Amino acid sequence: MWVGLWLITSVKLVAEVALMAGAGQWLVGLLAGSARESNPFWRLLSWVTAPAHALVMRLACAAGRPGLSASAQARWVALLLLLLWFCATAAKVSMCLALGPGACR
Repeated sequence: MWVGLWLITSVKLVAEVALMAGAGQWLVGLLAGSARESNPFWRLLSWVTAPAHALVMRLACAAGRPGLSASAQARWVALLLLLLWFCATAAKVSMCLALGPGACR
């Protein structure tokens, strides 16, 4: 049971980090404008969110839509990460309620 809780917490953490990196990348892009590609923070956040973008592109190719634009890709990444985070949070709450109040401190 503890391994399941650890796994769910890890998935939730990865989703949170990717969501925050995506939000940070959006904000840096907004502030930097057209020079965002040369911004080191933009490149770092792009590196952090690259696995999520690659997963969305694979899913899009499997669904028969290989040519997603960058804005559509970012929306799908955000939606899938939010769904993953929501499901992991619901699973963690459910498991914590089953284990008792002292298990998830």
